[in-house]
Amino acid sequence: RKGEMSKMRIPVWLTAMQPARSVVGLSDSRRLPRLGKLRLGIKVKKEGGIEYPKEVPYFVCPPEVQAVYGENPTRVKVQFPLDDREIVFPQALMRYGASQGLLCRGDGRRAWEITTDGMVQVPCPCPFLEAKDCRLTGSLMFLLPEVSMAGVYQIDTGSVANIRRINSYLAYTIGMMMAHTGRPTFAWVPLWLSRETVVMQSFKIKAKTTHYLLKLEMDVEFLKEITKGGPLLLAPPKDEPIEIVEGVET
Repeated sequence: RKGEMSKMRIPVWLTAMQPARSVVGLSDSRRLPRLGKLRLGIKVKKEGGIEYPKEVPYFVCPPEVQAVYGENPTRVKVQFPLDDREIVFPQALMRYGASQGLLCRGDGRRAWEITTDGMVQVPCPCPFLEAKDCRLTGSLMFLLPEVSMAGVYQIDTGSVANIRRINSYLAYTIGMMMAHTGRPTFAWVPLWLSRETVVMQSFKIKAKTTHYLLKLEMDVEFLKEITKGGPLLLAPPKDEPIEIVEGVET
């Protein structure tokens, strides 16, 4: 009977109804079109010509963004084109090679490493993280509607505080929208993205230092619109306590 089944001819009409139009693992992969980057710091030189990153209190922007917000803006209006945090703000432990590009990407439990034998799964984290050859990276991707709607701009951060702040405010926005519109979403909600001066305590140097963290806020006029006819939910407190973090974006 097995041989009979293997020789069975499938009707042409049945195969014609189910053509292959997608490839598993490829066709369901999505990438947003990127127009440029906003950076959180600049490169400066030490004596001897060695370059190192230095944090600044403003966004380092490409010319088209400066044309709208000025040379050193501290606040820009943003929107997210999708309601998927993993697409608009992916976060991972990442290791790059000097010339090979991305070598390994992990989630804190397992990672996928590129080797001479192909891609293999390995435990995560691993000694590369302690050696600082691997680092936490979050890539925030957003629209700047006052600049262009043709694609997204990106900010990369390795700051634990920044990642927690953005994740928390996206969740806050979802709660706000659900309460006032019945839709649990943050997509297309007008928000302000700014740099906020915060005093932080570091475990490593045991001292307080000043840093310029990312901050999201819902646009006031939009907030007024969605809260008409309903009680206004409490906004996040403006005066935040000193944050204790392991690392900051420089």
